[in-house]
Amino acid sequence: MSRRATLLAAVGSALALSPLRSTPAHAATPLSPGLPRRPYVTSPREAGAVYDAHTATRRYAEPLNAAVDCAKGTGGAQLMATFVTRSQWGARAPRDVSTSITPGQGGVVVHHVDAVKVAEPSHADCAAQVRGIQAFHMDSNGWSDIAYSHLACVHGYLFQGRGENVRTAAQGTTQGNDDWYAVCALTGGTTGDYDVITAGIVDAVRYGINRLRVSGGAAAAITGHRDHHSTDCPGALYGRVISGELNPSGGPLPYPGVSFRQPPATVHASVATWQYRMNSAHGFSLTVDGQYGPGSDAACRSLQSRRGLSVDGVVGPATWGATFA
Repeated sequence: MSRRATLLAAVGSALALSPLRSTPAHAATPLSPGLPRRPYVTSPREAGAVYDAHTATRRYAEPLNAAVDCAKGTGGAQLMATFVTRSQWGARAPRDVSTSITPGQGGVVVHHVDAVKVAEPSHADCAAQVRGIQAFHMDSNGWSDIAYSHLACVHGYLFQGRGENVRTAAQGTTQGNDDWYAVCALTGGTTGDYDVITAGIVDAVRYGINRLRVSGGAAAAITGHRDHHSTDCPGALYGRVISGELNPSGGPLPYPGVSFRQPPATVHASVATWQYRMNSAHGFSLTVDGQYGPGSDAACRSLQSRRGLSVDGVVGPATWGATFA
């Protein structure tokens, strides 16, 4: 059985959500009959807004029947994705929650689901897909929860995963999970046979990255899963990582806040992103391993010389900018 079939077998019917996009005010609508039965409360401040009785105790609780306010990414770009809370998509409670994460030392990693097409044609099926991923991670992999911080669908919705300030289980390395959040696009495929990357999913991924920066303290770095682990993930989305298109304010890809130098060799996932770009855009043949060794130093000096920069072998903001220009 394929992984996709396993995911689909683990889920029941979809959790229906109204396609709400009103902004900036919360737009109250009837609760979907697909929502789990539990005690609800209303807010005296927002007419018609309905809250889960538990989440209503939180300071910034999201109404179950509300359109989510638009957010602005760094640079003022408006992000229109709709946020879907865990209660809205029917998440199971996590077995454990670890807040041992230092995202200021890392940033956000972009993932996809699989090497086969998985995007749901109808948004009505996306919540069930997310529940299936959570079931696979918890029941088959034995993890405490769904691995990702957030998940984005092609229809322009961002599903809350572990959320901000919670350690992930998605990167495949201890350091990756310690220092990086994870946003998973609900897409998949191979080169030449990949799900359509819609404007909605680009916007939703951007919105997820912006939330993780603003509310979760993530550094500016954006990488692909392949920069951390031996994998093709995130497939066709990796080109969007490299171009900076998935950055909340658009390209180019922002400087990660870490200067690369040697000796000793800087080891950082963004080194792999830089090495890939040096090969694909500037004609080098570096080993893409995330380690800034003598070969990377020599390539850096060559690029610096070509671009009229100070030749010091250090990838700082100017050299990073020249690499991704």
